[in-house]
Formats: sequence, C-alpha cells, structure tokens
Amino acid sequence: MSVTMKDIARIAGVSQAAVSAAFTPSSTSRISEELRGRILGIAKELDYIPNAAAQRLKGSKTFTIGIYGVPYVSILTQSFMLILASKLANFGYNLLSSYGETEDA
Repeated sequence: MSVTMKDIARIAGVSQAAVSAAFTPSSTSRISEELRGRILGIAKELDYIPNAAAQRLKGSKTFTIGIYGVPYVSILTQSFMLILASKLANFGYNLLSSYGETEDA
C-alpha cells in the first residue's frame, strides 16, 4: 500500500495542511524550516512520492482536454486525433482520449 500525506502527518504529529505546506515551496511562511525538514525527512524515509496529477488539479490548470468515443476508429478519425493533438500541443495542452462500448451497442 502506498504512503499518503495522512500517514506522514500522523507519524510527524502534525496536520495534513502542515505536510502539504512542506511540499509547497512558496509556503515558507506557513511552517518553519525545521518542521519542513522533519516532514520531508519522514517522507523520504517512507519513500513517499507526491501525486503530480493531484497537485495540478488542486492548484492550477491541468492543460488536458479529454475525448471519449466508441471503439470503432477509422483512418479519418485517427488523422483527426493526430492533427487535434498537434494543434493543442501548440497551445500547451495535452489530449487524452478514451474509447468504450455504449450500453446500446
């Protein structure tokens, strides 16, 4: 089972907010450097790896656009998706596509 911020907070005897602040470089005023070091040390001992996707969702745009469709993919659809992904990349966005069956099929 992976280690969570809640686990680190429990072991360090601090709140989850303090653990979050320790991983946020711009929050130096929220916790002391000594506490930050202790929390980061515990996280390192436990091999904790922050979830980058979750951090992006919390604080800023993900720059990801999703498309969901049926599993039938033609050459035309593939070409469209490649062009769309390329155009989105020009603006710093990623394309996430997923396909699945509908209940009607």
